[in-house]
Amino acid sequence: MDEDTVNINIKCPLCGKHISGIFKKPKRGQLGRFAVDHGDHVVTIDYDSFGHVRCINAFRVFPIPSSGEILCQVCKRPIKIIKSHKQFYEYAYVHDDHVVIVYIFKKYCQLEIIPLIRLAPRPLRNIIDELISKWGIKKLSGMITYALIHNKILLTINETDIIKPLLLQLNSLKNTVILAGEGIQYEKFSNLFIESVLLLVRTLPSKDALKKLDDMLMFIINMAKIINKYNQINQKIVIDLVEKIPNKALRELILNVASLRKNAK
Repeated sequence: MDEDTVNINIKCPLCGKHISGIFKKPKRGQLGRFAVDHGDHVVTIDYDSFGHVRCINAFRVFPIPSSGEILCQVCKRPIKIIKSHKQFYEYAYVHDDHVVIVYIFKKYCQLEIIPLIRLAPRPLRNIIDELISKWGIKKLSGMITYALIHNKILLTINETDIIKPLLLQLNSLKNTVILAGEGIQYEKFSNLFIESVLLLVRTLPSKDALKKLDDMLMFIINMAKIINKYNQINQKIVIDLVEKIPNKALRELILNVASLRKNAK
């Protein structure tokens, strides 16, 4: 036996016959494969570059029908026999809740039925929750509230690339300008925004979270504009309008935004 071959010696798991011989050594990290005809069944053997058998299977076989098709044993769908120049080969069909593996050996074939498990797709992570994880909830709150008042955000160059994907999906902040600098934090203001907005939207699915955040930001902006426009004309109407907002933190948030937007002009 030379360095390019390995010696295999094993018993057939179905009939107990010895299977032995010298076979071509596969590349390291790959497997070699061969099949042995035992009359009413076929044995397939996978082996590594050291000659160790890694997998052995025995399949009952039957002649390939002249029609070139066989029926799935579970759902009775026709399965086409695919021709190949190889003596042994395999392929598979997906049939709803099961997979059919077709083994072909010379003029014989065998089916193996395996239950099919469909894994649920991994849900997309909430972009807002991602930003909170990267920056912290106070920093994100401070940046958004600063944008609500000044229509701009002060960020470093590295931070700009992170916040852009969020701003592009928010119509409420579409006029926000990103400038180089350090973000300004409004401590009380930020806490109100966290309590009334961010803690709510970060738990929603990604699309729902973006829509909810956009809607709430638009509501805050519009309410602040109404307060600043009508506060001097009819303060009672403004007070009644704000009092109808059930969330206390959101009420205080809107009043803070209105006051700071007015002073920022």
